[in-house]
Amino acid sequence: MKGGAEFLTAFEVVQTLLGFGSFTITLIGLCYKIFKDDDKKK
Repeated sequence: MKGGAEFLTAFEVVQTLLGFGSFTITLIGLCYKIFKDDDKKK
């Protein structure tokens, strides 16, 4: 498997994108929650 580590299969790419996407959504949701709570305190 020479150079195999550098090449990602389509399945691995999809998995990575899904993982990154769900992570981003979680992060945005968390930030939204924090900002919403901050508005209540003011």
